[in-house]
Amino acid sequence: MSTHKTEIIHQTKRGYVLSCICCRDFQIGFGNMLLVYKMEEFEGFKTYIDSINPNNVHFKSPIGRHIYIKMEDMNFGYCISKEELIELKELLNISEGILQLKEMVAEALQ
Repeated sequence: MSTHKTEIIHQTKRGYVLSCICCRDFQIGFGNMLLVYKMEEFEGFKTYIDSINPNNVHFKSPIGRHIYIKMEDMNFGYCISKEELIELKELLNISEGILQLKEMVAEALQ
């Protein structure tokens, strides 16, 4: 996406969501995780993250990252803390709201 025109949708202390204007890909950067999705995949990932209870401990971690996010169709996952999960949920939910608002404004102006 570096050669494409991108727009920051929303940014937090640990992450961001970018949109590529020309190809409509979404880049989610959070901590050391970087994901690129089409809109349907973005929505699916957001739904999955929303379904994770931040109070559940998936395993004991010596560094405090007890929540495991399994990456669909891949043999790896991402470990985060309760605070990081809450921030990731906020990042994705606010980004989705901004995208919906932009879509409604564009439709109203047509």
